[in-house]
Amino acid sequence: MSQQIIYRILDANLDRAREAIRTIEEWCRFGLENLELCDRCKQMRQALAQWHKEEFRRARNTSDDSRDRVEPR
Repeated sequence: MSQQIIYRILDANLDRAREAIRTIEEWCRFGLENLELCDRCKQMRQALAQWHKEEFRRARNTSDDSRDRVEPR
């Protein structure tokens, strides 16, 4: 597996992780009305963003993404 492929996987999943934390953050804010938990989620999301290196973003290849061409097993 090439480094480029690993970077693409990291890029996609770091984005997903941040989106998931954002969903939890909004639940804490609007559902629980707990600003302390909301702030903790925001801090986690921002810390995770620091791990998202520019090399990972540059590895994106959305125009040639093979997701639509992969045959189900």
